[in-house]
Amino acid sequence: MANRPAGDTRRRHSTLREGVVAGAIAATGVAVWFLLVDLVTNGLFFTPTRLGMAFGRVFGVAPMARSETAALVGYTIVHYAGFAVVGILAVGIVHLARRQPTVLAGAFLAFFVAEALIYVFIGLLSTTQLLGHLTWVQISIANVIGAVLIGWKLWRDHPGLGDRFDRVVSGRDAD
Repeated sequence: MANRPAGDTRRRHSTLREGVVAGAIAATGVAVWFLLVDLVTNGLFFTPTRLGMAFGRVFGVAPMARSETAALVGYTIVHYAGFAVVGILAVGIVHLARRQPTVLAGAFLAFFVAEALIYVFIGLLSTTQLLGHLTWVQISIANVIGAVLIGWKLWRDHPGLGDRFDRVVSGRDAD
């Protein structure tokens, strides 16, 4: 930032900082969704506790598998850390796309493939007793909320992103 001319108000884009912020926004949006669903259906913190216990069983984390408090705390940590990683990857792709716009088209395709795999995984989990009364619909809506919030943050912080994507998809990009 020291090399910028006086009066230059452009923000420096840090992949790590932007990604963690985008991930935190998405993780909080999903947590609020789960809180609202739990208040209406199963009781306070049911969803993160159940997901934490399922995570503990699947990955062999005994305290999370046995204790509701450990499951809630452990899931919350994993939840925010996971969204931070997703946010950092998404921001990294956007920053790379500034130099190589065709990266956006590949990232868009990879996003849809990843989403399909997530829904398959959610469907498989819903056939087990690990999630209890959670439905694949509740978790799928949470996934959409997270994706939309990260996309919104990236769109907001990188106003030329839509135009670059449009140029690549339409074939108007010469790179």
